[in-house]
Amino acid sequence: MSEIEFRLAALEERIRELETVLEVSGVISATLDADRIMDVVLDACMGAVSAEAGTLWILDDEYLLPVATRGPKADRLQELKLKKGEGLAGQVCEGREPVFVEDVTRDERWASHFGETTGFITRSMLVVPLFTEEKSVGSLQLINKLDGALFNDADLRISRALALHSAKVIVNSRRHVQQRRFLNSLLAAVADLLDARDPRAKGHSERVSQYALLIAQELGLDPEEQDLVQWASLLHDVGKITVPEEILAKAHPLDVRAWEQINQHPIQGGNIIIQLRPKSLTRYLWAGVRYHHERYDGNGFPTGLSGEDIPLVARIIAIANAFDNMVSTERYGPAVAAVEALEEIERCAGTCYDPKLVDAFVCAMRSRLTATQP
Repeated sequence: MSEIEFRLAALEERIRELETVLEVSGVISATLDADRIMDVVLDACMGAVSAEAGTLWILDDEYLLPVATRGPKADRLQELKLKKGEGLAGQVCEGREPVFVEDVTRDERWASHFGETTGFITRSMLVVPLFTEEKSVGSLQLINKLDGALFNDADLRISRALALHSAKVIVNSRRHVQQRRFLNSLLAAVADLLDARDPRAKGHSERVSQYALLIAQELGLDPEEQDLVQWASLLHDVGKITVPEEILAKAHPLDVRAWEQINQHPIQGGNIIIQLRPKSLTRYLWAGVRYHHERYDGNGFPTGLSGEDIPLVARIIAIANAFDNMVSTERYGPAVAAVEALEEIERCAGTCYDPKLVDAFVCAMRSRLTATQP
């Protein structure tokens, strides 16, 4: 082979490697589900280098945990963990340098007790670090090429490139999960503070958010919209912050003036929410807060919207809110049993509530009630 032919062959190989990296990176980046990202990373990287088995180790305080495993006997790895710096995976994570191992039995860094524990025969291994500029994330352990060959330089280049990309995706995904949990707990705390102004409303907003989430799940809304439905539900009564506590605490029936003040809370709540950022998110929350007292037949308030002109999130909250008001003790009169409340919700389908959403809620709630019966 001439030098030119050799260079062309090398160039073609690098192009194929780049195509593989770009294709697999696209698959990894497209995964929005934080619970699945670890499995997607491992599956994609194993496929790119034709590995028989693999483990994605993630650093958690002082230990590396096998968050995703593939291959024969993979299930036996689930309960194992490595101390920081232990074995090849631990040392690669700590040193941030990849390792080829042609024969693991001759490498003192191999934690042989894993082979003894799992019963899986490891012949050769490629271990690459997962890290960002700020932190070590873990290591990617690829074991035994399917064709029996040894891992090579091309496998190393591909796996290193994918590991660098995967580390950023994993860190961003975990950060997103942490921020989401913080926001959920913050909104729940705000809702509790709002409910505390009305002695009969304790836990109301949290319960409404759970009923609303149940409807969203039954409808098959995507996870992001389910979050928005839950957040809007937690804040649906935020406008009551403008209603004097003596009115909120007053026993029913209320006089006309008191009802007028209470009925302003969707408008006042919408005015509060719309000031928040980013607008792409707050417009959805605003719609839920402002329109959750509209009726499907157009006889609700504050604007008299009807049918599907009422935003979906508001139609969902309307059902969840009404159900909790019915089953909660002395919220708006004596509480009724869940079964009776569901019958009332069904009776009002098409007048107060969206019939399709009623069907979804009633079906989900009856399944839940049946499952909890002894």
